[in-house]
Amino acid sequence: MIERRIFVTGGSSGLGKELVLQSLNRNLLSFFHQRTNSASELGVEFVYGDIKDLKTQDDIISFVKEKNINVFINNAAIYSNKPIKDITYNEINELISVNLLSPIFLTKRVLDIFSEQGQGMVYNINSLAGINGSKNESIYCTTKHGLKGLTDSLKYEYKGQKNIRIVNVTLGAFKSKMTIDRDTYPLLGETSDVANCILDHICQNYNSISSDLIITRNS
Repeated sequence: MIERRIFVTGGSSGLGKELVLQSLNRNLLSFFHQRTNSASELGVEFVYGDIKDLKTQDDIISFVKEKNINVFINNAAIYSNKPIKDITYNEINELISVNLLSPIFLTKRVLDIFSEQGQGMVYNINSLAGINGSKNESIYCTTKHGLKGLTDSLKYEYKGQKNIRIVNVTLGAFKSKMTIDRDTYPLLGETSDVANCILDHICQNYNSISSDLIITRNS
């Protein structure tokens, strides 16, 4: 079994933080990115900075090379629940830059590294918003549809490369900042359960890893 060395973007809170915590519980080497340079309770090395900035992306790529990362998880994302008539240009630009452009730029560079080292996996954290449309989420859904399109297309580009995997992770609703106001919040899945489902997938033999992972409350 190839040792998993994991890097998570947006790892200071929510699902990203839980992925790091549960990785450490499994004695997996795990590192992450967060927006600020504030001390982390996770006790592992991290890269900080605005993920939209090219310098931050350069720092992440340098870290991936230095630590011989072979599992890269594009998790960082922001949410908006506004009708298109009310959302501002700056908000649209922020959503597209964080949720779509940053994963594109990072994935392109990470795959170059993985191709050179002969193995690696990219996991793109998506949601049902990448499949369906939703009221007042037009721009958010646009970014998630784009992320799925990126992932689906890259599967074909790297199909012939042994030990390179690009995985689309579609998540149903689970307990998070985005769902805390919902009436159904008490019934939603725990973030730790979602993180462990993803890690179970990551820890499979390369030849057993499917290109899509769907996690719903009943998974």
